[in-house]
Amino acid sequence: MPHDDSKRWLALAVFTLSTSLCFLDRQILSAVAPSISTDFALDNRSFSLLLSAFSLAYAISSPLAGWLIDRFGLTITSCVAVALWCLIGIATSYTTTFAGLMACRIALGIMESGSIPAAGKAVAIYLRPQERSLGTGFNQVAITIGATSASILAGALALQYGWRTVFLVAGILGLLWIPFWLTVSRQIPHEKPKTTRTETKGIYSDTRLWGLLAANMLAMTGYSLWMNWTTKFLVTTQNLSEKDANLGYAWMPSVLAAAGGITGGSIAYRLGKKATSLAQARIKTAWIGGIALLLTAAAPHAPNPLWATLIICWALFWTLVVSVNLYALPLDYFGPERAARATAALTLAFGLMQTALSYAIGWAVDISGYTWVCAIIAVLPLASCAILEATKKES
Repeated sequence: MPHDDSKRWLALAVFTLSTSLCFLDRQILSAVAPSISTDFALDNRSFSLLLSAFSLAYAISSPLAGWLIDRFGLTITSCVAVALWCLIGIATSYTTTFAGLMACRIALGIMESGSIPAAGKAVAIYLRPQERSLGTGFNQVAITIGATSASILAGALALQYGWRTVFLVAGILGLLWIPFWLTVSRQIPHEKPKTTRTETKGIYSDTRLWGLLAANMLAMTGYSLWMNWTTKFLVTTQNLSEKDANLGYAWMPSVLAAAGGITGGSIAYRLGKKATSLAQARIKTAWIGGIALLLTAAAPHAPNPLWATLIICWALFWTLVVSVNLYALPLDYFGPERAARATAALTLAFGLMQTALSYAIGWAVDISGYTWVCAIIAVLPLASCAILEATKKES
């Protein structure tokens, strides 16, 4: 690396602010879900269609986004994407029909599909291999900042100024990141990976990649549940208002998610000193998280809003312990040269899973509440770990 440790981490910190902006724009819909559901007369299944539309567009677009990032570089692709998704967020604030809202969510999914692959690329090119799980944990802090900001921004603005103002303010804030990153990226450039034809082929025929895709679909179901449904869950099961849910409780799980990301990276970093490989250390850490996530099933039975929120916090904490290691594995397996494409494949898997899961959750909640949803999701991370274990030595 051409720069010292502090500069490498500073560059990564500034870049991951784009991840915060991405999740700010993305999570506003969930934060103002009760208000939007009232304005557009939506039941849970109709609201879930908005989540599924975003997720499907996000999934389908992610392989192309990953290729573009690897082909044209981190800076130009990220700046264009941030500019476009901020403008789409602003456009959402002027939407007056359900069809218009759906169109904005689809467009947002397309533009934001490169965010996680770009973050994976940044981790791969700025950090050393043994630091990468910490880097993905660091990116989770950025996600937390965005998701928490969405709840706080919605709680502070939506009641007084309406939900449209929340989208407008978030879009304007996001545009300010572009000149900031252009300045930093010029001052702290990274070494360009040396790419050969041999190094860039064969990724999609590698069994390890397909194992990662299946594992990601299973492990991240809890993440999809709580990042999209926490406010509605608390309003429905604990009889809270939207404002009380957002300002009092809904921001807390995202904070614990960030702590889980850092913890997952730290555990793997320590285990990696004794394990036969970094991959084995990451998978062992994922097993620890998978066992802890069995408590997710208790969330619908919590006696009050605080206990419900604490269980959700626990669930997101351990989900991120698993996730940061899962998202570090493609960087170990395929290297910086193919980092964006490998991470984009995981983004594709997540988006497809969320497309189906969002509607399934809406359907199940309308019929019988959250009990079976949480019980099923509680056991899926263990299946994810089993798949990682079974495919880790394949090539």
